[in-house]
Amino acid sequence: MTGWVRRAPHEASPRQRNFHFFPALNIGPHKRPVRTMKNFSNAEFSPEVIELMTAALESAVATLPEPVHSSHVNALAESILRTAGAGERNPAALQRIALMELQLAPRN
Repeated sequence: MTGWVRRAPHEASPRQRNFHFFPALNIGPHKRPVRTMKNFSNAEFSPEVIELMTAALESAVATLPEPVHSSHVNALAESILRTAGAGERNPAALQRIALMELQLAPRN
């Protein structure tokens, strides 16, 4: 196996050392705190509503400047889940509310 470097389990790779590697949510030199998504395990949506929410999320993410951070995608998804859970079914409204909440969110 050429090209592979074997390290002890506790030894960080150069990428991990140099870029504050967070495998779940934060890859790269960005020092954003890792934030977990709120629990929506009790939420129930029909397949049609899931399609609307998916379209709203994809549209909202498409408007964000590159690079798109996973924390921003999570915030948009949380907003869309919460707003759809409150009864909103218009994908444009779901997108607009999510983007507004992202703008209003405190920066770290």
